[in-house]
Parts: sequence; C-alpha cells; structure tokens
Amino acid sequence: MFEIFKEYINSKLIVSEDDWMKIESLAMEKTLHKKEYLLKQGSVWRFGAFVCTGCLRTYRLDTSGHEHTTKFTIDKSWTGDISSIISGKPAVFTTEALEDTTLVLFYNDDFDRICREVTGFQALMNADLRICMSSIEDRVNVVLSYSAEEKYHTFMEEYPGLSTRIPQYMIASYLGITPESLSRLRKQIAGSKIPARLMTGT
Repeated sequence: MFEIFKEYINSKLIVSEDDWMKIESLAMEKTLHKKEYLLKQGSVWRFGAFVCTGCLRTYRLDTSGHEHTTKFTIDKSWTGDISSIISGKPAVFTTEALEDTTLVLFYNDDFDRICREVTGFQALMNADLRICMSSIEDRVNVVLSYSAEEKYHTFMEEYPGLSTRIPQYMIASYLGITPESLSRLRKQIAGSKIPARLMTGT
C-alpha cells in the first residue's frame, strides 16, 4: 500500500530516493476491515492519514442517536480530523470503513518533520488543504442552498460510482433526507429525462 501512496506523491512532486527512504521509515501501514473504525467520536486524532484503497465514512451522532454523515473518503485521498489535531481536543466525528480499506499513517510530529525536511512537501500539503477547504465551503453551500434533487446530483458527480458501494441510508444521511425520501427521489429521477450518468455516477 505504500507504493500507492508513493505513486500519488510522485504524480505531484519530485522526491529524491533519500527523502523517500526517510518518508517510508516514518510511515505506518494499516488495514481496516469493513465496519472497523479509524477514529471514534470523543478520541483525539494524532495522525496524517492517506487512503490507498477502500472507502471511509465520517459522521456524527446527535443527542438523539441519529447519524449525520458529513463526508466519504475514497481511494487516493487524505482523511482525518484537522480540528482535533490543531486543538488537541477530542474529535466530534467518527470515521468508519465501509469496505476493507488500506491506509498509510504518519504520527503528526513525524508528518510535520516530513513537511519541514522534504522539499516541496509542505507546499503540496498546503495545496491539498486549500482544495479541502474549498470542498468544505462547497459542501456548506450545497447543504444550505440546494434542493434535495440538486444535492443528489451533486453527490453523484462528486462521488462517481459510490452509490453502488454503500447503503442507501448513508447517502440519505449525507443528503440530509430520510431513506424514504431518497427512494422516492431516485424513482422520480429514473422516470424523468435525467441523463443516466447522473443515476450511475459514471
């Protein structure tokens, strides 16, 4: 799985072999089986985490025990809880594997060391962070401004093919609607002239 991480970084940055030896010496490989947790609400997050293969869901439980899904993380993406790392406070979200998932992890201090010592790595992480922040702003806009149908189309475009990999109730949770409403929406779209690619995410 480290080779997948290495391939991702090499596609964006030229890293010397000496630096790769340093990075690999600090990396930890982890496999999560379906339904295992990467992070539980109430725990402090202390890692940089790169998803090599698989799928994770991040969600929060409210006081009534209802799940509110905030994001999905799929192959070749970063995940974690930035707020918990920065503040040192317990995470307010839980992240679980929706299918068998492989990751490369770095303790936060080691990750900071890589950013300091590997030329260009900090700039790459800053660029990825800007993309992440932009995605969060887009997500807020969708939640506040879009109709249920528009939210569904946005989900299908953002996560192509994911709807066939995860339970529908999790998609409903992400959209902020009930599973029954999602079922009706899908039937409505299927009976309309919406392009098939938006139904399949392909």
